[in-house]
Amino acid sequence: GFTNCINSGDVKTPFVCEFLTDQEIENYGIINVKTLAELRFNDTLLPGEVVKVYQENGRVMAIKTVDGVSSSVLGLISDESTLFDLAPGDNVFKVVADNNAERLQASISYRPTFMGVLP
Repeated sequence: GFTNCINSGDVKTPFVCEFLTDQEIENYGIINVKTLAELRFNDTLLPGEVVKVYQENGRVMAIKTVDGVSSSVLGLISDESTLFDLAPGDNVFKVVADNNAERLQASISYRPTFMGVLP
């Protein structure tokens, strides 16, 4: 399916994306249907596992949690991945995977950013 994340800010902003599933999924991610920018993992995601992608101090982080134990999966992000920020306005995404894409859930959260002068 498709979902539209509307960035009400006036500049691009980082986002947090969490992936989970109820069936085994391989090589999963999201793609911006307008720009074709993608965030994709060369990985297998199993039921009960959660992958969270976010930025911390300007660096991309990718953490997979399995049975309460978290570890970095940054090295499993595909080399073609360039989708790490939301553009201002509409950002229409589609979940993608090599199999069972209809069972992949991706949730996106963000805080709009506005250009301005701080006092």
